[in-house]
Amino acid sequence: MEKVLIAGLSIYNCRSQHLLLAIPLAAIEASLRPRWPGFQNLYDDWANFCLYLLYFIYGYLIPSDARFGYAIDKHLTIALSLAVSSMLVLFSCWETGILPEQGYSLGYILYQVLRGFDSWFWIVVVVGLGRRYLNFSSKLLQYASAAAYPFYLLHQTVLVTIGFYVVHWNANVMEKFWIISTTSLIATIALSVYSYQICFRSSHQFVLTKILIFKTSTKEIIKFYDFRKISKNSPSSS
Repeated sequence: MEKVLIAGLSIYNCRSQHLLLAIPLAAIEASLRPRWPGFQNLYDDWANFCLYLLYFIYGYLIPSDARFGYAIDKHLTIALSLAVSSMLVLFSCWETGILPEQGYSLGYILYQVLRGFDSWFWIVVVVGLGRRYLNFSSKLLQYASAAAYPFYLLHQTVLVTIGFYVVHWNANVMEKFWIISTTSLIATIALSVYSYQICFRSSHQFVLTKILIFKTSTKEIIKFYDFRKISKNSPSSS
């Protein structure tokens, strides 16, 4: 992994770093998306599997070295320009109805290549804007950061469950969209906070959950038990 990281850094420090890091994404979209359009099932969706795996790898590599962040900060304006430009091209294709038919044709492959580049440009923009304007800390952010993993685990289940019932309602598409999105967000946040409070802020019965799910360090677990031992043996506890 260290060799991969070094290679990634050398790519990212060159002038065309955004283009180069987008190429694997575009290659996956162009080669696999015509065959697997994106039903997101569990056994026959190699396009999304490979695409999200690469996103996962990028997500590991980018925070692992400060030079990635510096490169994103340096090229934020370029990434924003490329993201907006490619998004305008995609919007024009969608609005004019000139999208080629799904398949391994030149037009459809070029369309998927553009989608791959555009997705990466927007990721760089979002990360860059976050580094510039959200680079601060507060009690709320610290709590939300620690409780974010339950949100990740629960959001799709909540969304699918609510959507399963709402789609059958006698309402227009926009009403259903706002109902599903709003109620799913509120329900997921509530369940995430509840899960975090129960699993992370409880006694030693949930230590294994803390380690596996909430990434609590071994040092913090030892400190937790040392504190309990001292509290039990202290004169005030007797």
